[in-house]
Amino acid sequence: MTYALPVMDQLLTAEDVADRLKMDISWVYRHKRTLRAVRLGARMWRFPERDLEHYLAEQREAPAAASTGERARTRGMQVPAESGWRVI
Repeated sequence: MTYALPVMDQLLTAEDVADRLKMDISWVYRHKRTLRAVRLGARMWRFPERDLEHYLAEQREAPAAASTGERARTRGMQVPAESGWRVI
């Protein structure tokens, strides 16, 4: 019987992410929670490549959703429908 080992995501540095997104490195650090950064040490952050690809896919879909009126006008904040809040 053979076992398949899980494929580990490649971990990118903040500089790698900044290059791919064409953003400043300070932007990457400010958005590390959104980009699902992993803390490896006191001041060492890495960004899983798979999560970065997922973030980019969401960003590509967002303008299409906004043009059809599906996205709330909340400056990027997502409001769950079951929360009872109305976005005006």
